[in-house]
Amino acid sequence: MGESDGYVRPLREFVVGRFLEGQGEDLRSDSPLLELGILDSFSIMEIVAFSEERFGIRIPETELTPANLSSLTALARLIARHDARGDIAARGDSGQDGG
Repeated sequence: MGESDGYVRPLREFVVGRFLEGQGEDLRSDSPLLELGILDSFSIMEIVAFSEERFGIRIPETELTPANLSSLTALARLIARHDARGDIAARGDSGQDGG
């Protein structure tokens, strides 16, 4: 299990719920989000805002590249690079301080 694996599940749940109307049975961690039209300029900003709030990070605009947004796995790696606290999703932490 890689250091970014714990981020994939909450990202997938967000994408399926917000952009796929709950119909994400075929969405895999390596599905090409941009090529499939799941992410566009508006949804990218939504998933970045979700990620920053959920994981308590800041993602620089310079890192919002097609390579970093290409799949849930790529997004998870991007988040892991900016999360100084480690893989909070894998620990089951809600991202909230306090224990």
